[in-house]
Amino acid sequence: GQYGWHSHLLKDYGKNVKFIGNAVVGYPKEVWAPVGAGTPVRWGGALHDTMGALVKSNVFLRWGGAGFATEDLGAKGNTVHDNYVVEVRGNGNRVDSNFGTSPGSTGNGFYLAGLDNSIRGNVASSCVNGSGFALVGSGASNLDNKITDFLSNEAFCCKRGIDVWYIQGDSIKYFASNTHTNVIDKFRAWHIGESAYVGYPCHRVQLKDFRVKFPLVGLLAICVAVPMLMQPKIDLPDDESCGSGALAHDC
Repeated sequence: GQYGWHSHLLKDYGKNVKFIGNAVVGYPKEVWAPVGAGTPVRWGGALHDTMGALVKSNVFLRWGGAGFATEDLGAKGNTVHDNYVVEVRGNGNRVDSNFGTSPGSTGNGFYLAGLDNSIRGNVASSCVNGSGFALVGSGASNLDNKITDFLSNEAFCCKRGIDVWYIQGDSIKYFASNTHTNVIDKFRAWHIGESAYVGYPCHRVQLKDFRVKFPLVGLLAICVAVPMLMQPKIDLPDDESCGSGALAHDC
């Protein structure tokens, strides 16, 4: 099968789902290949149309596409805390280019298409084709798919730190009347190859206490390819642990 662990259609009984303290190991390196290269490996763990589950203190090692995923809008009200994803590969495409055909195949540590969950204390490492975390909204079509609790997560030795796509808005429209602020709080990005944060059309996203360490590169790269009114509020701590804070538009 494609998944290491998959919780599906547990809307009523998700509160009884507890996945705690497991090691979910994919293919050994000598036979392991990225998604789309003939290997049936997909995700190490996934919540699909499930509510109220507890996923805590697990390790997901060597998977394709993503290490862990909240697969859809129906995956909400879950608790995903203190998990570790390491060694993920994928096709390396932009996250949006996989929509509708093979979502979650870029090579992200955590692919979160269901955002209304408690996501805390998770770490993604060695995601060579993608970001440690990909937060994927539903554009202007579903404002309920919003970031409600994203705190103290980290990306280490990944191509990018965090990708944020279509959070309560898209390139065509957003709703100024929407007052919910989508907060990415205390995110840490260490030894990132390209960008610490990449944001595409979103609405009311705030980066709070966002810290980056690039001892080898020495640059905090923030790419925000969105209209001026939709750019995130950025709250960077003023200390030596942060990069330069450079902001590049339409990159």
